Amino acid sequence: MAESTPEAAASGGMVERITECDYAKVIEMADDLMGKGETVVLYFTGKVDEKTKKNWCSDCVKSSPIVEDFLKTTKFTKKIHVIEIPICKDSMKDKNNQWKINKDIMLKNVPTMILWKGSKDVRDKQMMKKDMLKMLLEEFIEK
Repeated sequence: MAESTPEAAASGGMVERITECDYAKVIEMADDLMGKGETVVLYFTGKVDEKTKKNWCSDCVKSSPIVEDFLKTTKFTKKIHVIEIPICKDSMKDKNNQWKINKDIMLKNVPTMILWKGSKDVRDKQMMKKDMLKMLLEEFIEK
């Protein structure tokens, strides 16, 4: 089930955060939003273990505060829908993982942010650099 939380950015556009891990639901949701002219970003991150409450992906742990700060403090010109997709460690090892074989995604590592149906992405260690996140969404950031 998708979990949605709107966050008002510093001013201007708003960021709507949605958490969903089901492949078909994410694709349907992203395509539906795009069909309405909305901007969609897919944010792949390691899944937090329910028992230990720890994320298996150390780069995700390091980049998370940077991503959170960027999304909360950036002034966007329009609403941005960020679909966060928690990925299990085992599924990252699966060569037939739907996220890996989808030609629009081609997921190789987490963390990764992809502008849906766009040509921009920020992957792996780039996620720890706010400038790289700005590059991904530069056309939607207030000047």
